[in-house]
Amino acid sequence: MGLCGGAEANRKDIDQSRGIDSQLRTDRVKQGKTLKILLLGTGDSGKSTFFKQVRAIHGGGDKRLSNAETKKFIKVLRQNVKYSMQCLISSCRERKCELPKLAEKVEAAIGAEDPEQLTDETAKLIDKLWKDKAIAEAFKRRQELKIHVPTNAEYYFENVLRFADPEFAPSFDDIMMSKLKTTGVQEARFESDGNDVVLVDVGGQRSERRKWLHCLDDVVAIIYMAAMDDYDSMLEEDGATNRLQESLELFTTVTGSAYFADKGWILFLNKKDLFQKKIKEKPLNKYFSDIDPKSGADYDKASVYLLDKYKKAFQGKQIQHHFTCALDTDQCKHVFNDVKEFILTGMLSEQGI
Repeated sequence: MGLCGGAEANRKDIDQSRGIDSQLRTDRVKQGKTLKILLLGTGDSGKSTFFKQVRAIHGGGDKRLSNAETKKFIKVLRQNVKYSMQCLISSCRERKCELPKLAEKVEAAIGAEDPEQLTDETAKLIDKLWKDKAIAEAFKRRQELKIHVPTNAEYYFENVLRFADPEFAPSFDDIMMSKLKTTGVQEARFESDGNDVVLVDVGGQRSERRKWLHCLDDVVAIIYMAAMDDYDSMLEEDGATNRLQESLELFTTVTGSAYFADKGWILFLNKKDLFQKKIKEKPLNKYFSDIDPKSGADYDKASVYLLDKYKKAFQGKQIQHHFTCALDTDQCKHVFNDVKEFILTGMLSEQGI
């Protein structure tokens, strides 16, 4: 009995030792890897917001901005609010919506200023117009009336007086809500858990997609961003193509491309917060015949329905998915950690570890 017990204990020690050795080998392989991750998706899917979040998180968690960055985003936010109001007015006019005479004053005031400036007088005019009942009603019905305005327009209008303040200093939330069209390529480089990470963001508009191929060297995985709330919206580029359909078609194309044949894919179904609100008023069954009214208004079932569409469109080998809100810093931290683990696990599997 004693000998048998000793042998059993010895086997346990050997198994435990092997397990430790295996873990150490795995850790050594994981350490020192350079992870180059490409961010793809259609315009306004939230790529740049996620990029800004990751850069802030892995920049030591310091959300303070340099003087140069502060000045840049002051200009960007002031441009955002003026451009958004111009879009709202012109789109209302095209759709024959009622417009107060104040709209002409606002257009004239915006046109007379430098695009990067926002005077107190102009800000007050925009604020007053935003509070007009006719404008408020048109904005509320913007999807139904096919009025095209930037996603974060309401945030800009609500904060226009603050943006015009000479002492205005953008908050972290302001930066996340700002919209600066991505042209060319942006890179964020940082160290995370012993790995060098390079996150690459490229423009999602049609005119920018030809630049994607220049970013492929050494890419180990691709994050594809898709806006969940786009099911009833049209592309800004042509005003006629459904955004969800465009995203699905692009997803099929890029995941089936020979350039990405051996890459890991991570699908971010983004803007889940906006989607959850929208389906209460605009359930999916109003736009798709293969989902029933109850499921079309249920967040969980509607989310799975959209996920299934992307799974059917997927042409690659390996995919992980997340339902995300790129404005949620804590979730971005957790999701990005999951993404790294997914990538590293795939790399280990390829090496037979």
